[in-house]
Amino acid sequence: MKPRAKKRFGQHFLHERAIIDKILYTAEISSGDKVLEIGPGLGALTKHLLTHDIDLRLVELDTDMVDHIQQTWPHANLTHTNACHVDWATFLDGENWKCVSNLPYNVGTGIVTDLITCPQRISSLTVMLQLEVAKRMVASVGDRNRGSLSAFMSFFCDVQIAFRVPKGAFSPPPKVESAVLRIDLLDNPHVPIVKKQKLEKLLSTLYVYPRKTIRNCLRSKYKVDLVDKMLDCCGVDSRKRPAMLEREEIRNMLEFLG
Repeated sequence: MKPRAKKRFGQHFLHERAIIDKILYTAEISSGDKVLEIGPGLGALTKHLLTHDIDLRLVELDTDMVDHIQQTWPHANLTHTNACHVDWATFLDGENWKCVSNLPYNVGTGIVTDLITCPQRISSLTVMLQLEVAKRMVASVGDRNRGSLSAFMSFFCDVQIAFRVPKGAFSPPPKVESAVLRIDLLDNPHVPIVKKQKLEKLLSTLYVYPRKTIRNCLRSKYKVDLVDKMLDCCGVDSRKRPAMLEREEIRNMLEFLG
């Protein structure tokens, strides 16, 4: 008997073949590729990945799913661990890995943001997430969904929604709509990877109150004199709302903060 989906792991198993084919097409899998699948679950996607001449690595947390995969595909390269705690630069050898995954929805955002800041290993991601999260990831300047997540991703990758996925393509069906994203990492990110944490801190401050002005948002964490000097030096209109900030303006503020 196949193991059941567990709510605490955010599991919704993909079963529709047409969607699997579209994922593989979007990922542009070629012979000799190095592919990472996170959260393979029952292996609906894994089964088709294994038919390709690729180097496939699987990462799964759920012990029941690990047992199922090992019994079904005993030669699969599977690691039983929590993907949220993996140092991908150490875990993956070589370059140009492609992540192709139906990510657990409860931790998918964190996994994506970890992977896109590992350009020395990862080249692209083709991943399934909630449609709402996907919209926040691709939101451009001025979009009402623009926030710290989309701003952060714009520094490290190009991202687009490849296609939407209906609830009926999963078992059990999720309560939300889903989408497949194609994410291509930049060879030269707009900020150095070593400044990732400083960027995250600045963005969390800038976007904490989306309806307030940038100046008022920044004052929640930084001294008023510093805020005014920074905005003046960076040529940023203090009356702007966070969603209107350009990436270059954010980068200038980050450099000002040192």
